[in-house]
Amino acid sequence: MKTHVRLAVPNSVLLVTDRALDDLSEIDIPESMQGRLVASTASCVAVGTAVECEATVDIALTECPPLANAGLHCAGESTLRTPHREVVVRTIHLLPLVAIAVGNDLTDVQVWVNHPTEPDRIVIAVRPAPSR
Repeated sequence: MKTHVRLAVPNSVLLVTDRALDDLSEIDIPESMQGRLVASTASCVAVGTAVECEATVDIALTECPPLANAGLHCAGESTLRTPHREVVVRTIHLLPLVAIAVGNDLTDVQVWVNHPTEPDRIVIAVRPAPSR
C-alpha cells in the first residue's frame, strides 16, 4: 500500500489505527476532539483536517518526522497499540488510505501539520515505542 495520498477527507477527520481493525466496534474512537486537532485512545488517533468541501489534503505516513524547515508543527503525540505491526490511516468510513509496517506492538505516533485548525498538509510519523 502507498504511504502518500491527496484527497478531500470525508467529514474532515482521519483515523490512525492498527491494520487489523476493520470494524468500528473494534476501534475505540475518541469521543470528542475536545477543541484539539488531534485526539487519541490506545487503539485510534483521530486527526482533524481542512474542511472537505474547501480543500484536498496531502497526507504522508512515514518513519521520519519532517525537517525543521518544512513549515510544519507537531500537533500531537500518542502511543498506539499495533499488535499486527502495521499502521493504517483511514477515512472515518474505515477506507484505508495509506499504510506502513512497524516493528513493535506499541508505536509512537506524531502528527505534523501546516495549520493549527484546518491543515491541508499532514505528516504522520511513526516509530517503535520504547520499552516500558
